[in-house]
Formats: sequence, C-alpha cells, structure tokens
Amino acid sequence: MDATRQALRWQAEQCDTLGSAFSATVLRAAADGHLGALDDLFSGWTGLEAGAHIRDATPLRLLAALHHLTLTGAAPALARLYPATSGETDWQALIPAARSVLEAHRDQVAAFMTSPPQTNEVGRSLCLAPGFLMVAARTGLPLSLLEIGASAGLNLRWDRYGHDFGGRRWGDAASPVQLRRTGAARRRP
Repeated sequence: MDATRQALRWQAEQCDTLGSAFSATVLRAAADGHLGALDDLFSGWTGLEAGAHIRDATPLRLLAALHHLTLTGAAPALARLYPATSGETDWQALIPAARSVLEAHRDQVAAFMTSPPQTNEVGRSLCLAPGFLMVAARTGLPLSLLEIGASAGLNLRWDRYGHDFGGRRWGDAASPVQLRRTGAARRRP
C-alpha cells in the first residue's frame, strides 16, 4: 500500500496546485487511512510502483467513483458537500461522509475503479482560447472545431464561457461557467 499512498499524496499535491482543495482533501485522507482500508480497491495494482498508479490514474479513479455515486443519487450526504453543489464545503463532515460512501458502496467503487476515468474538463478552454482568438484575428475567418475524445465536446462551447486571463477578460460575463487563471493553489480553511 506504500506505492498507493505515495500516488494518492502525489495526486493530492496536483489537486492543490490546480485549486481543487476538495479532491486534495479526499485523497490525503485516503493516503492517511482516514477513509478506511483501501487495499482491495487498489488490488489490481498490488506490487506496482507509484508511477504505475499515476499512469493508470488510480487516485482519480477513486475520486471518480465517489463522484459517480453522488451524481447517481446513491450518496446524497456526500453530494451535498461538493463545492459545485453547495458553494461551500463542510470540511468537518467531508471525510466521514466519504468513508461512509466507501463502506456502503464498496462493490460499486471496486467495479468503477477497473475503468480509467473520463476527464470532461472545460478548464482546458482557458488554455485553448488565446490560441483560438489568435488564429481568428490573423485569418479573419470563423473557426470550425472538431473535437473528439475525453472532453465530450465541452470545449466546443469555449466561446460561451467567461474567461479571465489574470485580469484580462474575454467571453460571456453572464455565463455560469467562469474560467480563471489562478496563480497559487487554493488551500482549504
């Protein structure tokens, strides 16, 4: 389990760097044993080094399994703690809720972890938008995009999002999707 813990901690650091304190907190709790024994969930990677976990995104699989259970209504107590749902997270309740979900839905989580996660991430649009804008400005032509793969077409709607490039704004200021460049990782209180 040492390699698993190392991978969980590494991914928690990445989540912190990207401003996802919620995910970082869950992963650190998993690494520190606060979510209960997890050996069975990572059994497919027994004996492998942390790099194998990172390549196979096993920490993200754990997060994805928990999120899937919240989205399907199987874990309403945990769902209420997600920042996207409530706007705020009850940090005191987060770890007990995650542990409870892992205990109650062990078979579902184990099955879910056999598949790599799909990362449908609109945040990539913040990196893509400057390039799109430059191409449009230089050519004077409308952009025609074709996107296949992991983001499920979400980045095809980049022009409908609000973008803040460190003080320079572009896009729809009224959009519920506001993408911001962040300098430092946000930490939980």
